[in-house]
Amino acid sequence: MSALLLRAADIIRANGLARGEYVDLLAGDPPLPVDKCPVCPRSAIALAADRGPLFVVEWPMHCDSGFEKDDESEQVATDAERAARAEILSAERALRRYLDAELGVPSTDGTYSDGEVIEVWSDEDGRTAPQVVGALHAAAEYAGRPA
Repeated sequence: MSALLLRAADIIRANGLARGEYVDLLAGDPPLPVDKCPVCPRSAIALAADRGPLFVVEWPMHCDSGFEKDDESEQVATDAERAARAEILSAERALRRYLDAELGVPSTDGTYSDGEVIEVWSDEDGRTAPQVVGALHAAAEYAGRPA
């Protein structure tokens, strides 16, 4: 999980930070390939896990039913997708824990997911790519500490 957070930090450092959206598809002239566009922390984590930048966001729409559908157009999650999702969610949880413990980002009453809290923190006015990169690095270190 720490390696995933560090790769996500490298992606934001290289691509830039998208604020208010998962991926800034309008970046660049001509437009950049999606894996080179500025991204939010959640999308960077998904890209670091070799998934698309909207992998976790799109998951509930097509893969989380837990059973096969008769409709052939309905996608069914593979074991690899489930494993990637678990790894991504674990990294999000580690970042959220760091934000709570070290930066004082308030915990919620469970109303919001780890990813949603990360989105709100990342989208705050004045938030910069170096701050997000720093938080991802620190979260990787924080996650590696003994309990």
